[in-house]
Amino acid sequence: MCTESTLAVGLARVGQSTERIVSGTLAQLLKVDFGGPLHSLVIVGGTPHDIELAMITHYGVKEEDIAADYQEDFGDEWNGQLLKVEEEDAE
Repeated sequence: MCTESTLAVGLARVGQSTERIVSGTLAQLLKVDFGGPLHSLVIVGGTPHDIELAMITHYGVKEEDIAADYQEDFGDEWNGQLLKVEEEDAE
């Protein structure tokens, strides 16, 4: 079952000069400005492999990814949230 804290990766326009790849919780990804159509949404299942975890962290939600309407919501409560969710999934 997916919840707001489920890890996922959003991909838009892959292979184009304007591609976007962002990972985070489903709640975080709802606030990301992906631009044009979102072509893929990958739901992370179970415990990610170390290499997968490195990529999830690399593409983690950053302040500049957040749509202008949600910029004020992006604050200290987001810092470390992705890693916290990953640690919970590993248990």
